[in-house]
Amino acid sequence: MNRKLTSSSRSLLTIAGWLAATAAATMIGVLAVSAIGSGIAGTTARPLSAGEVSRALSTAGAVVPSPTADSTAGSATAGPSTTGSPAVPAGTSRVLGSKGGTVVARCVAGKAELLSWSPAQGFEADDIRRGPALSAGLEFESDRIEIKISVDCRTAVPTPHIETERRGRH
Repeated sequence: MNRKLTSSSRSLLTIAGWLAATAAATMIGVLAVSAIGSGIAGTTARPLSAGEVSRALSTAGAVVPSPTADSTAGSATAGPSTTGSPAVPAGTSRVLGSKGGTVVARCVAGKAELLSWSPAQGFEADDIRRGPALSAGLEFESDRIEIKISVDCRTAVPTPHIETERRGRH
């Protein structure tokens, strides 16, 4: 009893096979996205609570507010900020902000060391002097502004000195 498949039977088998292959491919894709979303190693990141953020900020050191455009006009040097900056114990890192980006610095045995830096959008870091040295620093540069940040540890606390130079037309 050898039966030949009719053309409509072949069409139905083709459609059924196509649907089965599509369903299998979709399931594989969903499983892959699920595995990536939950982390390949099984660990997932969770947002910090307000209390956890406060504790993390209190142990990371003081933040020096970014200077405003008015305070950085020309080639003025901005000294360390004392407004709202608690005393930072020696060896503690300190986040130092500027219009050109952020620097994390620390003092070790009276010498300044840059731990990390992050240029603001439109800026790039250049002439990096990481330290440890009596003075560590870098430049954040854009097409219109060059911001030089040097850090010293004369007071056992990372102290920024910021110079801003405008380039070209304003």
